[in-house]
Amino acid sequence: MYNTKRIVDTGGVGAGGAVEACTYSPVPAGFFITAYSSVSDCDRTSATSDYHNRVALVRLTGLPAGTTTTVCGLSPVPTGWSVVSRSKSVACQQYKYGIPANDNTMTIRKS
Repeated sequence: MYNTKRIVDTGGVGAGGAVEACTYSPVPAGFFITAYSSVSDCDRTSATSDYHNRVALVRLTGLPAGTTTTVCGLSPVPTGWSVVSRSKSVACQQYKYGIPANDNTMTIRKS
């Protein structure tokens, strides 16, 4: 069994900055998921899984008005942002195989 964790202070990550985290970690305030992937560092056991276990996160807090970006999920829409479009993306599904059956991303714009 794995018995250690590596933690990162996200306080110094600027607007638009990116970090990665294990899916079982809480998403820091102001960050949103942009992709899922798999790495051995985020395994909770030595078993393999059909699910991605790492997320790429971007800090939306502090970005200027007019900024457009795509994030995983369909809600909640971050405060001060509006939905431009919704679509499907393999990068935004937790399951490793196949294609998403439904929209799982949204492109958003800062008001």
